[in-house]
Amino acid sequence: MNNNKKNAKKGGSMQSVFLRLLTGLALAGSSPLWADTEQLPTEADYLTDLPVVLSASRLQQPQQEAPAAVTVIDQEMIRASGFREIPDLLRLVPGFSVSNYAGNIPVVTYHGMSDAYSRRMQVLVDGRSIYNVGFGQVNWRDLPLAIEDIERIEVVRGPNASTYGPNAFLAVINIITKHPSQTQGNTASLTMGDKSVRDGMYRYGGQRGALDYRITVAQKQDERYNTLPDLSRDRLVNVRADYRLNTSDELSTEAGYSEGKWQKGFPNDFSYPAHDQYSVSDFVQMKFRRAPDANSEWSLQFNHSHNRVREAWNVFLGPPALPFLPPPLPPTLNYPVNLDYEAYRDSLEFQMITNLRQDVRLVWGAEARRDQVTSASYLGSNQALGGNLYRLFINGEWHATSHWLLQSGAMLEKQYYGGTTLSPRVAVNYLINPDHAVRASISRGYRSPTPVEEGANFRYTYNGLLLNQVALNNGGLDSEQVLSREIGYVGDFHKLRLTVDARVFHDSYSRLIGQVKQYFPAGTEVLDPYNGYTSNRNLYGATLTGAEFQLRWRPLEGSLIVLNQAWTKARSADEDTRYSVPRHQTSLLISQEFIGGYQASMGYYQEAAMTWLGEGDPVHRYERVDARLAKRWRDGAHEAELALVGQSLNGPYSEFRPEMRFERRAFVTLTLGW
Repeated sequence: MNNNKKNAKKGGSMQSVFLRLLTGLALAGSSPLWADTEQLPTEADYLTDLPVVLSASRLQQPQQEAPAAVTVIDQEMIRASGFREIPDLLRLVPGFSVSNYAGNIPVVTYHGMSDAYSRRMQVLVDGRSIYNVGFGQVNWRDLPLAIEDIERIEVVRGPNASTYGPNAFLAVINIITKHPSQTQGNTASLTMGDKSVRDGMYRYGGQRGALDYRITVAQKQDERYNTLPDLSRDRLVNVRADYRLNTSDELSTEAGYSEGKWQKGFPNDFSYPAHDQYSVSDFVQMKFRRAPDANSEWSLQFNHSHNRVREAWNVFLGPPALPFLPPPLPPTLNYPVNLDYEAYRDSLEFQMITNLRQDVRLVWGAEARRDQVTSASYLGSNQALGGNLYRLFINGEWHATSHWLLQSGAMLEKQYYGGTTLSPRVAVNYLINPDHAVRASISRGYRSPTPVEEGANFRYTYNGLLLNQVALNNGGLDSEQVLSREIGYVGDFHKLRLTVDARVFHDSYSRLIGQVKQYFPAGTEVLDPYNGYTSNRNLYGATLTGAEFQLRWRPLEGSLIVLNQAWTKARSADEDTRYSVPRHQTSLLISQEFIGGYQASMGYYQEAAMTWLGEGDPVHRYERVDARLAKRWRDGAHEAELALVGQSLNGPYSEFRPEMRFERRAFVTLTLGW
């Protein structure tokens, strides 16, 4: 075994930098916040009531009544973090790892067990599933959504297949965008900085009678690493309109389009040299909602999404990389390669919420969906893979007494590869009082194989001769399975202005899909019969045991401190899986508003050594310090903000591979509203 996996060295200490920044913010926070009485805070500005969440069960519930642990990333945290990219926001969630492969493939996972294509989480935007049809991961860069349009992100920490189906295997990320009524008027921003950062955004929100609407256009550009060609440019447009038909009916329509051009490849790699990749994504979503009375509500939602990727380059086969080519190949060959693919998803979902009694609520529904992906490169032909998916779901809650809350739910699904599965959950919440509760839950979930996992036939041929077989999957995979058990606590300490969300968990995974090396039988006509290829199998299991918590504290007016920590122990017969789970993670966000419209914040992020699977390698423990300074001006309906953000101020650290170093960088953002 690689000794780096055992003995990844501890990164440089950041204690002195961290303490100086923390002390400076604490001392500065003793100043009064606002210069005039018109901006004095109200009680609501600093009370710490627990939020109402939707993502745990599809029912709106106070956080202490949810059947699972839920972290909420609100607009205050988004602004204070200084992050430009949506995946980075998940650093503010206990147990999450955020990295980047080759400069422009963001990688997000919960409790490890991921390669560059993290495929074990369900990610939603306004209820629309956005994970890639073919590969199972989220294409974060070409998501037609501006970070400025996000209202909040709800993250269910742990499996939630009973509510959202098989991809809700490790966690659920539910991104909820702002209602158009919240974005009236004009907003424009410009960001410029190191690493070729050039961002621009313009949004207009308007109203015509019962119609609220907005349109957002944005562009992003950046480079991530000094050692790789990874310049990325992305453009998007997003439109949303909400129309209230009458007092009980509402129709919401949203559409988006994005396109990206990303540099790919590695220096001095003849088989994967520098080249460009082009991506186009678009979607349309419509939702009709009717609430005939205070005790019932139903909705019907349709969405269509499409993603097309074009990636092509030439590989020169011949000296010096290959001294000679055997017959029937010519002495030299400029071989064309492409990794094109195209994917479609159509979904229709019905949902009904009913208050059966004052103490009993129920949500149930059904979904029909069609997934298709085509790729002659990855799948070996132009035939589309995928199929139809059907779901029935139900979740209910019963307030048995003033202290006891019983909840159960299940998802019955028939999937084109995974067959028919039933994912149940039972949870019991004991409400000590309105502000404190403990929770125990048990659930079972599944993850169905993706079309590429099931049917990849990735090969290179020339005039009928097989040059190289990269991957060959012959189907027959079983769905991955998880049995999750947890005990949680949620508390709101009003006098301290402190909220606590903690849990301990024991998750048992089985039938995890992994790759094995295969070799051709003797006599196979292939250029290099000894090279072999990879094939997917249900190989192994894993057990994750651990604890995590999140604290939100407002010690002063205008202040916010968010502390997250997670400890996880992994057991598995597969050593790569064990080392893919970081044993300890910490994130700390400190924000303080000052007199005269000034604001300062600092983020500290630490993660233990780990090994990314697949294309990844062991990376050392890292610490990262970010900071943000901002000044706001207001004059009636006009406002402006100038913000300076520094990232990785303590120096570089490695992401995904040791040579992929995230260097210190800074950028400035000017935002105008009128």
